[in-house]
Amino acid sequence: MQLLQDRALRMTLCAAMGLAGFASSQERNLYDPWAPRQQAQEPVQQPPLLPNPLDILLKGEVVHPRFAGNPAEQGLGGLPFLTPPGFGAYPGGQFAVPFRDAPVGVATAPMVARSPNAWPTWLPEESSVGGEDGFTPDVAIIAQTNDYVWVLEPDETAFTPLAYWDRYRVVPTGTALDVRGGGQFSIAFQRGSVVRSLGAARAVLERLDEEVTAVGFDHLSRVIVVAGERPVRVRIGRAGAVEAVSCRLSVARDGGLVHVVNLGPGQARFDLGDRTIDLGRGFRISVIPDLPPEGPSLELGLRGDLQTSRDGRVLRAVAGAAGGSLDWSGARFELPRGSNLVVDPLAGSAFPEGRP
Repeated sequence: MQLLQDRALRMTLCAAMGLAGFASSQERNLYDPWAPRQQAQEPVQQPPLLPNPLDILLKGEVVHPRFAGNPAEQGLGGLPFLTPPGFGAYPGGQFAVPFRDAPVGVATAPMVARSPNAWPTWLPEESSVGGEDGFTPDVAIIAQTNDYVWVLEPDETAFTPLAYWDRYRVVPTGTALDVRGGGQFSIAFQRGSVVRSLGAARAVLERLDEEVTAVGFDHLSRVIVVAGERPVRVRIGRAGAVEAVSCRLSVARDGGLVHVVNLGPGQARFDLGDRTIDLGRGFRISVIPDLPPEGPSLELGLRGDLQTSRDGRVLRAVAGAAGGSLDWSGARFELPRGSNLVVDPLAGSAFPEGRP
């Protein structure tokens, strides 16, 4: 009987010690995060997840058969989940990282440089009648942009209007243009220079060659000049001509005057015949284009019985018994006997020394 009681006591003590050990293990795991963990049981197998679309795009797991190789070696797998690689990229180009993939297709051949005498792309082929040599310096292209533009070619005897369906004409030197209403036209020259006219105008192509392109306007309303490396010379009535290189010019009529403005960035100069005036960027000059051949000179001109004297920059003229006249800056002053005339140049420091 005593033996059975000892065995029961020992079993109770062992059970108590086991519970104490279990409690201390639990307490240590709770307060000691670095305690070694017990061996984990094998995880329960989860059902396979659907493929990640980003992985498909990055790894190229799903590719359209058109981009995957020979379709005879692999069957169609249906439509791709995402856009196939290379879709939407520039020809021969690449996607940005991480969407970059091998280029699809054959590399394009290098572009062949256009001939310097190639016709403009906007010119219809049937209108390119300038010869087999192409757009050479000795011809120009007239483009009618609005209303009627009348053309007189050198071998013709009368002006003919450009029809609404015939807006382009390739013409040589000596061709004349006439706009009698509100028409507009552009003259294109080799190497990119353009002269555009708006409103009533009368013009003639005076010179077309490698050295200079010259257009004369006997009458104009508004003209825009875009000059390239080859000089473009525009004559304005009898007032003179303006020559531009690598710049734009605005030529506009205001009553009896024509204002010429250099819009830059290059340089221009105005040729008055006996002298030249530089016209820098942003500068303007006003001229009188409709002077008659026997009209007043832009320079100082004296006629008749006149006695002149100077006081600084001021010129004084006194008429003698026969009287006379004085021309200055396009104006003529008739001086009867005994009259006096005082002229002040204002913008200059003195009158020019040389005079007729």
